Amino acid sequence: ANGKQLTLDTHYKKIFHSPKWVMVEPVGRDAYMGVMADKHKAFMAVRHGPSGQFFYSIFRKSDMVRFPVPDIIAALNECENDLGNKSIWGGGDLNGGSNRALGSALPPNVVISVVETVLKYTDK
Repeated sequence: ANGKQLTLDTHYKKIFHSPKWVMVEPVGRDAYMGVMADKHKAFMAVRHGPSGQFFYSIFRKSDMVRFPVPDIIAALNECENDLGNKSIWGGGDLNGGSNRALGSALPPNVVISVVETVLKYTDK
């Protein structure tokens, strides 16, 4: 009866775009809704941490979208291990990301390159 209507803040900054996926930096609190509303079926979001680390989230809209989240997570963990870090990426078939507390040492350009390489070798 006395509820207020909130305006969605779906703004985001596009960092990378390909026909298969995008990497974004969320700006508004509802940025993920904005990415999906813009018809992106797979995306990664990145936030910069206070100690120079990066926090990543990986999403695909459904299991019908060809975006191999588990393969991407495995490849990113290999890169972290090469830097002497623990395997800090995890998730499932539809979504995942870097550790929420530790973040990742991998900058966005490296993550983009890894994802593109995985897609190249898993795309049939």
